[in-house]
Amino acid sequence: MAQAMRGLQHFVTDIRNCTTKEQENLRVNKELAHIRSKFTSKGLDGYNYKKYVWKLLYIHMLGFEVDIGHMEAVKLVASTKFSEKTCGYMACSLLLDETHELLRLIIQSIKRDLTPNNEIHQCLALSCIANVGGQEFAESLSNDVQQILLNGKSRSFVKKKAALCLLRLFRKYPEVIPQDNFASKVVSLLDDHNLGVVLSVMALVLGLVSYDTRGFEAAPAKAVDLLEQLVLRPDKKSLYRYYHTICPWLQVKLLRMLQYFPPLEPSLQKRLNDVLGEILTKTVAGPNVNKNNADHSILFEGINLIIHHCVHGKTELHSQAIGQLGRFVSIVQPNFRYLGLETMARLARIPGTLSTIKRHQATIQKSLQDPDSSIRKRALDLLYAMCDKSNAKEIVSQLLKYMQTCSYDLREELVLKIAILAEKFAVDLRWYVDVILQLILVAGDVVSDDIWYRVCQIVTNNEDLQDYAASTCFRFLNSPTVHDNGIKVAAYILGEFGHQIKDKNVTGPKLFDVLRAKFATGERETKALILTAYIKMANTYPELEEPVNSVFRAHLNNVDCEIQQRASEYYALSQSKQSDLMNQVFDVMPNFPERESLLLKRLRKLGKHATDRDVWVSAEKKKEEGESDSDEETTAEKKRPAKAPPKQSMSNHESEEESEESEESDEEQDPFPPQDQKLVTDLLTKDKGTLYETPLLQILLQAMIDHSTNQAKIILYYGNRSQLPIQKVSVQLPQQDAFKIQVRPDTKEVDANGAFDVKPAQQLRHFFLWQNTGPWKDLMKIKVNFVWDKKPRSVVLTMPLTLSNFVTPQTLEPAAFISSWQQTSGNEVWATRRLPKPLSVAEFKTTLTGPLHLHLIDGVDKNPANVWASGTVNGQTLTVRIETKSNMPVFRVTVHCPSKALGDAFVSSVSAIFQTQDA
Repeated sequence: MAQAMRGLQHFVTDIRNCTTKEQENLRVNKELAHIRSKFTSKGLDGYNYKKYVWKLLYIHMLGFEVDIGHMEAVKLVASTKFSEKTCGYMACSLLLDETHELLRLIIQSIKRDLTPNNEIHQCLALSCIANVGGQEFAESLSNDVQQILLNGKSRSFVKKKAALCLLRLFRKYPEVIPQDNFASKVVSLLDDHNLGVVLSVMALVLGLVSYDTRGFEAAPAKAVDLLEQLVLRPDKKSLYRYYHTICPWLQVKLLRMLQYFPPLEPSLQKRLNDVLGEILTKTVAGPNVNKNNADHSILFEGINLIIHHCVHGKTELHSQAIGQLGRFVSIVQPNFRYLGLETMARLARIPGTLSTIKRHQATIQKSLQDPDSSIRKRALDLLYAMCDKSNAKEIVSQLLKYMQTCSYDLREELVLKIAILAEKFAVDLRWYVDVILQLILVAGDVVSDDIWYRVCQIVTNNEDLQDYAASTCFRFLNSPTVHDNGIKVAAYILGEFGHQIKDKNVTGPKLFDVLRAKFATGERETKALILTAYIKMANTYPELEEPVNSVFRAHLNNVDCEIQQRASEYYALSQSKQSDLMNQVFDVMPNFPERESLLLKRLRKLGKHATDRDVWVSAEKKKEEGESDSDEETTAEKKRPAKAPPKQSMSNHESEEESEESEESDEEQDPFPPQDQKLVTDLLTKDKGTLYETPLLQILLQAMIDHSTNQAKIILYYGNRSQLPIQKVSVQLPQQDAFKIQVRPDTKEVDANGAFDVKPAQQLRHFFLWQNTGPWKDLMKIKVNFVWDKKPRSVVLTMPLTLSNFVTPQTLEPAAFISSWQQTSGNEVWATRRLPKPLSVAEFKTTLTGPLHLHLIDGVDKNPANVWASGTVNGQTLTVRIETKSNMPVFRVTVHCPSKALGDAFVSSVSAIFQTQDA
């Protein structure tokens, strides 16, 4: 061994002495050639195998490709010597990935090493399984790993590795965990006297409960016992101390695991509150940074647990938690301030907490001036969440002042939040109008049309506001420079309500002059709005008829079709001399119907408050953004107008947007809307992901294709996000000759019809076995039927399964490929397809070898724009040609195969994966 290490050290020294990349490559290639010659020679003993494999590992770690020594590493794994076995396991872990075929050769060796004869060999085998993973290892070895973990005679260091190994397999292949009494057996391991074992088992339990809490009902009680032992009765002599804190990582995991369960029964909850109170009161920052980090990780996880309990109505400790967070908001270190602001924003969304949080409002506002942009964003989120009618004016004023200096990436969100707060908590709607006009003045470029639409709607629906709004807009337009959005809102309001201004000095000609001064510099949409305001003024003030008509005549031949059309139609109506028609067409707009604010929708689309990590977030999502402690409605909410923009001021493009938003609003009324086809498109190139998602139900998909048996193993994961059970879940399968389908739910609670229930906050698996028996073209659909809220429901799901999923790459020489191509020329199928955007030849090749599972054939012709590939499906050979055009979103696919039905099905697969249309 020493001699081998000396040889490796000489090689390492040679590599380090290389001054150029070329010298290094030359030295490595020379060494690889030497090792290859040694491996091909006969009589090489285990010592030399080990020596050269270690060199290969070093070369691999330097970043060079190593394509030899794989079989030698497999042989070393089967050795009985520790040094050789260690080298073999290390090489297999680093050189072989989970899809490598040679891994099958070491499964039996690993099984032998997992027997309890030698703990060191067990540890080596467990480390290899965890590092490599893979479906073969998961299916073949997971039972052995479970036996090691649950075996009472296993040593502590072996149990630790077994728990972490099983967690690694479970995260990628959840089906390896049995559904019987495994959960209770794992929970019992938390009573182990060794905290290292408990920590590793706790990591496994945390991974399991995040997937499904069934069977872990005893885990919360165990967690409370452990927390009492670690926090209230710490063993000062424990080996698992970190700066005098007993096993902080275990405490964090215990607190996080409790967030997956509702509040406990009263006696157990009281004991847990004692632990949380101790954590809140005893955590004090000291001079040692490492100790502070460990203690504060426990503190913040404890506060997360308090928030989780507050969501369920248990608010005993929220005042103490807010007090601690207030201390963190004012602390010097930016990391602590960030965590304090983020966590306090979560607490602010819980009813009854705002009165305590408001005590720290001044400190939170100072955080808006922090040089760290992430802290500024968290402070903005918190101010938005803690705003109500008592402090709205102060917060909005502060945010408007901050708008003048904030970074550009924060301006869009800041504008939306100011507009929402000003409307939601406006006791006086005049203040709301002033805020929006000031917002346009400060950040006009970022103020979207939705915001000034909203002002127009509110003014239209409130008669007592119209005089003030018109007067304010008149003064606003008299400014030397006004942003286009300001001109738009002023033009609309003056056109509709300018005649209601009580100031006798503001006459019709003055209104006309102030708008005409802004007409020349306005954008296309602004000019169109001003023309509409002109005709309304002319209908109200007879003295404006001739000046307005002169403007219309000047734009009868305008190059912009929108302005020309408005000028022509308005001029024709004014010349008709029919006062009744003019009054009917250009009367004041009627009140808008009541609908949800579009601004809240846009803010939700920004996704600033979404966080998937926390368990309690699903309950938070049910609350409106910025919920107030008070149950009283503000004046603005009582008179909230529609989200639809003013009709006479909209261009065609804006009308389409309004229609889309109306349709979107109607869809939201259905708790289980149709499947988003974009999710299906994404899954065509992946083997797992989200198939269907709403706030109430999430369905995940995982697909595994077995080409040897022509089977697709598909697992659907039903996640119930609602507070009601999803009952009598059953699946209606398609009538399809191309498949034989078997279905099995992962639960014993199934009725005579095969239906089952999914409880609230539960995720349940549904197994499908699709046996392919022939080609098919269109994506198949299944219908999931269930009962929710005592009403029968159904969701039609498009399954992302195409013929290409069952294709296996076939390696052919160019001559053999041409021969196969010519032999099947009678069953040729071709199609020309149009892409969403042009693709390069390299991108075509990547898709053919990836989602379409073909093997590229080079050297068939000399045209670089043509791509040739081959594969097999159901024992039949497919030969494919893709003809592309540079910078053109069009390509032609030609398939030669034994039957046209098979060719048509494969062309359909190509069209689906490339997301094409008929050219």
